[in-house]
Amino acid sequence: MISVFYIFDYLTYETKAGKELWVAKDKLLLAEEGRFLPATKAIAIEKNEACIPIRYINEKDFIYTEVLCEHGQGWVIGSSDFNVLYPKKTDLPR
Repeated sequence: MISVFYIFDYLTYETKAGKELWVAKDKLLLAEEGRFLPATKAIAIEKNEACIPIRYINEKDFIYTEVLCEHGQGWVIGSSDFNVLYPKKTDLPR
């Protein structure tokens, strides 16, 4: 379940990636060091854990995304392992 703290943090956090909230579809691993996968060190996140995309980096044929989640910060390739939620314009800070 998404915590109230992370919803509030999401609504007040300015990201380079835009105003999105990502929710993990299943358990998965984030690459902890750098954006190169497979990771030598990884952070596990749980199903339905909320994450905020911080930035995107294009390298070769991949788009790496750095995300800040409830259990840590790390890198993923794309957003296919997440449900991407967009807030209503009235929910965005001004």
